[in-house]
Amino acid sequence: MQPWMTLGASLVAKAVDYTVAPLGNQLRYLYQYNKNTDNLRKQAERLQEKTQDIQALVNYAKRNDREIKSTVKNWLQEVDAITAEIKSWDDKTQNLSKMCLPHLVSRYKQSKMATKKIMTIQELLGRTLTEDVSIPQAPPLNIPFISDQEKPEKDQVIEMVASSSSDVSIPQALPLNIPFISDQEKPEKDQVIEMVASSSSDVSIPQALPLNIPFISDQEKPEEDQVIEMVASSSSVVGQNVSRANGALLSADDVSIKRRLTMDPIIAYQLRKNVANIIHLQREAVNQIIEELKDDHYKGIGIYGMGGIGKTTLAVEVGKLARDCGIVKEVIMVVVSQTPNIRKIQGQIADMLNHRLEEESTLGRAGRLYTRLSNESVLLILDDVWSYIDLAEIGIPHGDEHKACRIMLTTRQKDLCTAIGTKGIPLKLLSEEESSHLLRKYACTSTSDLCPELDSMVMNFVKECQGLPLALVTVGSALRGKEQVEWEAALQLLKKSQPFSPTYASKTIFSCLDLSYNFLENEEIRLCFLMCCLYPEDREISIEDLTRDWTGKGLFSDVDTIEEARARVCLRVGQLKSSCLLLDVGKEGFVKMHDVVRDFAIYIASEEKHGFMVRAGHNLNKWPPRESFSQKTAISFMNNNIHVLPSDVHCPNLQILHLGENEGLEQIPVDFFIQMKMLQVLDLSERVGIHSLNPLYQLVPNATRKNTFPLSFPSSVEVLTNLRTLRLDHCKLADVSILGKLKGLEILSLYGSSITQLPNEFGDLVNLRLLDLSFCVYLQKIPENLISRLVQLEELYMGWSFRLWQLADGSAEGSGQASLSELMSLPQLNILCVEVSTLLAFPENFDLPSIHKFEITVGYHSAICYPNSRRFYLREIKTGIPNGMKHMLQFSKELTMFCASKVILKSIFDVEGGLNHLKTLEITANDEITYFIDEVLHSDAPLVLGSLEKLHLRTFKKLFSLSVRPIKPGSFQNLRILRVENCHNLFFLIQTSLLQRLSSIEEVHVYSCNKLLDIFQLNEAAFDEEQKLLSTLKKIWLARLPTLFEIWRVPKQLLLNATLQNKQCFSNITDVLIRYCDNLEYVFPSVAAQNLCQLDNLQIVECHRLTRIIGEEPEGVSANVQNGHVLFPNLRAVHIGSCRNLRNLFSIMTARSLGKLEELKVNDMPNLVELISNEESEREREEENDKIIVLPELKVLRITKSGNVERLCTEAFFMDLPSLEEFVLLECPKMADTVKRGLGSASNLLKAQIEEQSFFGTMAREVFSRKV
Repeated sequence: MQPWMTLGASLVAKAVDYTVAPLGNQLRYLYQYNKNTDNLRKQAERLQEKTQDIQALVNYAKRNDREIKSTVKNWLQEVDAITAEIKSWDDKTQNLSKMCLPHLVSRYKQSKMATKKIMTIQELLGRTLTEDVSIPQAPPLNIPFISDQEKPEKDQVIEMVASSSSDVSIPQALPLNIPFISDQEKPEKDQVIEMVASSSSDVSIPQALPLNIPFISDQEKPEEDQVIEMVASSSSVVGQNVSRANGALLSADDVSIKRRLTMDPIIAYQLRKNVANIIHLQREAVNQIIEELKDDHYKGIGIYGMGGIGKTTLAVEVGKLARDCGIVKEVIMVVVSQTPNIRKIQGQIADMLNHRLEEESTLGRAGRLYTRLSNESVLLILDDVWSYIDLAEIGIPHGDEHKACRIMLTTRQKDLCTAIGTKGIPLKLLSEEESSHLLRKYACTSTSDLCPELDSMVMNFVKECQGLPLALVTVGSALRGKEQVEWEAALQLLKKSQPFSPTYASKTIFSCLDLSYNFLENEEIRLCFLMCCLYPEDREISIEDLTRDWTGKGLFSDVDTIEEARARVCLRVGQLKSSCLLLDVGKEGFVKMHDVVRDFAIYIASEEKHGFMVRAGHNLNKWPPRESFSQKTAISFMNNNIHVLPSDVHCPNLQILHLGENEGLEQIPVDFFIQMKMLQVLDLSERVGIHSLNPLYQLVPNATRKNTFPLSFPSSVEVLTNLRTLRLDHCKLADVSILGKLKGLEILSLYGSSITQLPNEFGDLVNLRLLDLSFCVYLQKIPENLISRLVQLEELYMGWSFRLWQLADGSAEGSGQASLSELMSLPQLNILCVEVSTLLAFPENFDLPSIHKFEITVGYHSAICYPNSRRFYLREIKTGIPNGMKHMLQFSKELTMFCASKVILKSIFDVEGGLNHLKTLEITANDEITYFIDEVLHSDAPLVLGSLEKLHLRTFKKLFSLSVRPIKPGSFQNLRILRVENCHNLFFLIQTSLLQRLSSIEEVHVYSCNKLLDIFQLNEAAFDEEQKLLSTLKKIWLARLPTLFEIWRVPKQLLLNATLQNKQCFSNITDVLIRYCDNLEYVFPSVAAQNLCQLDNLQIVECHRLTRIIGEEPEGVSANVQNGHVLFPNLRAVHIGSCRNLRNLFSIMTARSLGKLEELKVNDMPNLVELISNEESEREREEENDKIIVLPELKVLRITKSGNVERLCTEAFFMDLPSLEEFVLLECPKMADTVKRGLGSASNLLKAQIEEQSFFGTMAREVFSRKV
């Protein structure tokens, strides 16, 4: 081939290479269009998968407060950029595919762009990233730990909660029966490590440890429409609030209100789903908890109660409820136990949050945890808290600044809730109905119900379990599948406080209670607890009885007086109640031990270590014959039928013997006490019953006893040299002079006994510290100088007892009797209750400077046997008060007088200082005084009755007014309660001079004053710039005041310039009760009524001239006053009856404010036309577009004997009562047409009674809302 041809071929080949090949490459974008687009999408998916893995690691690192590496941040940013470009590319590609004819140029561009992006993605996928995407940061240390000032002192903590420092060994917490992961389902240790620890490869991402609480899934949650239907009853309220929110009435709390309105339907739905479990059984507590959780000012919740009552179970259920209802997003539960390990608790919380704590120090871990929890919507449940823990030390945010993290703890100790800073919510014992349902549930087999024979026995077991859930579940489970004979045997053993199964005693209920017992502070309080089981089952135990028993036992060796011992008893009882081992009975000075807790206490006390034998209330007819008593330290056979005591009982270690409340012991055997030399407490009281507390009760032989022989003591009683407490209450006694040989006796109680004379030998009881002669109505003789020999006597109680004291002038009357001057020779005496027939028995220099509690009655029987204050009761005093008594009067706190003349009253109040320690003053029957304060009280004192809190005046025949003169500043400044009755000449009660001094008045009660015209006189002189008159007033109770024209006499000028409104008068009134005030025309003046925002209860009965509840506005009232509206946002109950001239109750505007009204009862109102009337101005009527009046909380509506009532509210308006449960309409004939047209809406009505017909459920709702 020629060279030029070779060159030509070479040139042609090159030309092809530079023209055809590039052209082919470009054409490849067209014919490989589909391949390139598919490839790009696949590569994008790969990139997305890797991005998700990296992002998960990043999120995990962020949750652990780690800083993300820059390379990772840049990589994610590049991914975001390429992802956005691919999205734009994909949109264009999708548009090309919709064209009928393909656009070649666009396909070419899209394919070429896809190729370039594939290369970019491959570069990103190939870029090597380290396994750890983050860098550790130092933990934040700015945790708001409790300051030294806020931390409770060590002693305070010990008093608030039981410390475990004295216990050598503490039993471990019981396993919680919560449906967490079973042993089979639990991951192995290696699996847990793989789940929690960061992985060495990117195969897996750490997950949060599962709580395994079966929260309601999304599928189970109600849909929005279902939610709306679930709260149909409250739909009007929701609508009303939403409409307000959309308008101009948005308040600061509107967002919270809307959130709660949305949440409440879901909560109601969940509560209905949980109707059969603990949520239902503890509904009251659950409602409180949910309300607290929803509150934006949530402080924390402490659920407390005795062991076995269901605290943990309830906490778990509430956790489910809170999460399902959207109150929180996550629920974390950790067990604190008796010995809190802060590091372990931190780790548990972190595990539940999928949060890694890498810090070594507790402080560093706390800082890390604090930061994480501060930003989490989480409910943190601290279960089984036994002692004080510092939340900040753990790293738990707490307080107003950290509302996202909500705290709830469970404990057996009430005081712990306060100490940790949470609101304590108690769990109640179950009712009998609830208990029987729960016991049947566990006693029944899965295939059948109980047979009638067994079912009839259920209530017997219920009574023994006393509403304790754990006891019911345990007993029910133990009885499951058993025959009737086994049920009967178990019941008998339960009644005898003997556990019928080792499992029952040691592994369930008693083990649970054993934790509380062992966690008590020390052996002293443990013994206090055990001694409570000596009393019969269901007994309301008196604090005074405990004081005398525990003091006699010598429990409190470090106290000096019985009063100090009584304070220690109150402290110990309070601690036992706080630990839920004792119960309140709703009566001051008494407690109770739950039957199951008592059984446990007997179980523990019966051990050889303690040596108790308790057979109280077992219907024993005789002393147990075949028992060994040699090791017994305490025996209680109280409340039995034992009549005969054995001879020579061998009890060398016995310290306590309770034989009280038996039918009547016969003669005590001569040698009964021979082998009881260690005895310290002896109770031989007899069973008399409640009649013994009646001052008119007479001890009649054979009335309540089987024997008629008086009780006497054998000579063997002399061996009881260690006896410190002896109780002979209600006993029919013979000669008891031998008791004078008990030299060590400190407490002697003869309460209600038949003793007629104290033997002179009692004067030898030189160590006697307390002598109780209360209700010894037959006691006629106390030998002279006997009392003065009791030099250690601290407390002497003689109420309803001896009164025949020797006269001070030495006259023959009363000679040979004890004298009051003997009391002055008792240096230790600090509590005294004594009755004296006449002031002549008091020596001129009578004074007891060391005494700090007393009840001294002159001329009349006392009503208080155990004084808790300093009180005088003076009846029909004819002579002046001895100078020594005046000193005691000056420092007395309560003074009651009956039939005292003006002269005597003035002499009593004419003491230096003006009786300014007096807190209660009650005076009955005086025929002379016209102006009480002006005529009686000491006028030269700097102030008068400055500490007085209660003033009660009764039956003053000539009393015209309390005062008309100026009263010195500071006088009556603490008066809270004023009560005046049967003062038939009283015209004016509280005039301006007195009103200005009543800066603390809370209650005014006025009854049966036939001429009274008004209660309060208000004028401009009564107001100054600083004082807010009547701003503290809460209750007004008025009855049988036939001439009362107005409660508040207010000059017109005060109404015109809105003085009352501006001064906030009446702003705290909660209760107004008015009965039989025939001349009263209105209750509140119009302007002042606008301040009644706290009014809770309004009752008006038999006020025949009453035409309005709110008085009319006077002519000429200023515009700013006229535009005000009367609103009652807290009014809960309204009862109106027999007010003949009242035509309506409320205006529409007022009715719209009744958001908390629950009861509305109207009776015998012959002129009433409608309950709610449109009294607004014409302009307001024109602007009134909302024709629905909603009373969202009204539950009871009763209208009876009101012949002219035609409708509930004014025409053209509609009533919506979503909470109404009961509606009664009787003897209201003109309501017939309204009933046919429909009364309104009541979606939850349960019962409706219309005349003689009663309707229930659906029928009641249809009748209420029907339209014919």
